[in-house]
Amino acid sequence: NETFKKFDVNQDGTVSKSEIEQLVRDRTKERKAVIDEKFQVRISEPGISEDEIGAAEEAKRQHLQACNEAQVKQLKMLVAADINSDGMLSLTEFMLAESWWLRCTLNPSKAHLF
Repeated sequence: NETFKKFDVNQDGTVSKSEIEQLVRDRTKERKAVIDEKFQVRISEPGISEDEIGAAEEAKRQHLQACNEAQVKQLKMLVAADINSDGMLSLTEFMLAESWWLRCTLNPSKAHLF
């Protein structure tokens, strides 16, 4: 409910396509920032070897690529969640899509990445 209210910018009780696109961009940006932060922590550890740094760089690249792919999938999924095809997501449509999305994607804030 709180997420829906946050992204229902014009407070009309629905989330429009432009509001959905902004939601997805913001989420991707936040997740990429967490990945980058965790990467910086990892490579700043004392005694880390060049091989470990290389492995962390590759893991970061893969995580960022997964974020980009997830962004595309999330946009498609949110559009598909428009059950009544009115071009907007109602609270119910949004909650169904959001609950599915949160269960199916990596949350870098809660995952051990490096």
